[in-house]
Amino acid sequence: MKLLAALLLFASFNASAIEWICNVGGKKVSKVDLIQAYSGQPVLINGAWMIVYMLPAKNPETGQAFGELGLSPDAIEKMAKNSSLVDRSVRIVPSPNQMDDKIRATNPSAGYSVLFVGGSDVVNKCF
Repeated sequence: MKLLAALLLFASFNASAIEWICNVGGKKVSKVDLIQAYSGQPVLINGAWMIVYMLPAKNPETGQAFGELGLSPDAIEKMAKNSSLVDRSVRIVPSPNQMDDKIRATNPSAGYSVLFVGGSDVVNKCF
């Protein structure tokens, strides 16, 4: 029994599950909303268009996150950079800390994190 408990504890410390985090005024966002937003489709939440943030496509967290959604990070990054004439809902940030800061400052918004300690009055898990 102690061995099983030790193995479970070890596995939980070494798991790198992606957490989808949102700033949407306390409402929940569905996985479909995230897929639409990262695909460049407008998603209206609380009367405003949701902005979604991503790390560069080559970042391992990005591959894992978009794998969960069934999306290609390279295609999304290319779409986000494609034209400065069109205001895209996808924004690329260089670091996880900057993503967290942007999500906290923008409502409604979403992004992802490997290490999300817990919710706050602003940022919570999306679903």
